[in-house]
Amino acid sequence: MILNTIEGLKLHLGRAISQATKIDFIQSYIQLAENEFILRAIGPEMLAELTTQFTATPSSVTPANKELLTRLQSALAFYTYVKYLPYSLGTDGDNGLQEQDTEKTKPVRMGVLDKRLRESAENAANALEQALVYLYQHRTQYPTWLNSDSYKRSSSLFVFSATELTEYLPQAAGSYRLFLSLVPYLHKAEKNSIKPLIGSALYDDLKAKRVSTDPLQPADIRLLEAVGQATATNAYALALYYLNVVQTSGGGLRILSDFDGIYNQKAVDPKLLLEAQRKADGEASSASVALKAYLTENADQYPLYKNSDRYTAKGPNELPDNSQYQGVFRLR
Repeated sequence: MILNTIEGLKLHLGRAISQATKIDFIQSYIQLAENEFILRAIGPEMLAELTTQFTATPSSVTPANKELLTRLQSALAFYTYVKYLPYSLGTDGDNGLQEQDTEKTKPVRMGVLDKRLRESAENAANALEQALVYLYQHRTQYPTWLNSDSYKRSSSLFVFSATELTEYLPQAAGSYRLFLSLVPYLHKAEKNSIKPLIGSALYDDLKAKRVSTDPLQPADIRLLEAVGQATATNAYALALYYLNVVQTSGGGLRILSDFDGIYNQKAVDPKLLLEAQRKADGEASSASVALKAYLTENADQYPLYKNSDRYTAKGPNELPDNSQYQGVFRLR
């Protein structure tokens, strides 16, 4: 583990960890959080290197890894707290779960617990997002990650992080949690919307350039911006309904809502959801049309596109060619 002492947890969580807490109480939750969040984010190769250096001696951690470790440990501490907190509020005994109570203390109110969990999850996600952006920006300093399958899978996405997502969708507000929810839809948007529009050759070329450490040319930067905008808006339009509606195990549909014990955030009205979906679909369509128009106008800069069948193919939502009609049609 890249965090294995109570002192290390207190460095990031402060008073949230009491003096009575022992590493034995919380160690399993550190491991659980590391496997669920850190391993998923940076991959097994990079995590193994960090763990090996961290558990050896302080001097064995390279300067680059020390900087990354500090950022990841902050995220891991808060993710650990999210996992640990519900189990720290009582004692499992012969008569089941018992709430601890004395003359000077009382069981925590649900609203207070929920707020603590929400803030901890948000702090953890923000810290992990910052660590991943740092890792990507300084990727040449981390050859283990740069050569891993985890890097190639994550970095090849046309929208790599919550920070990038927010550039195209301001409503994302830098949320790493929202970004994770959108990742499957980002993949779907790339394959179903972007690849058919720009062609397989240019699509594969852009994917390779995303994972390369070579500087991008201005033409590539402009195209990737247009591709990123189209990808983000199409993914958001695909995901929006499912971000607000969940299907139960019994097959029923439920509008999602949040309840924290103090106030209730109202579930979105079905009419408002339809309007939001219509707007998202419109923005996705506009971004796809803009991408097609940009490529067509600047085709000479992108020979892989100009020499493909996509160059002459119709773009999304093009108006019909009325020149083929010789008469006037009137509906009665």
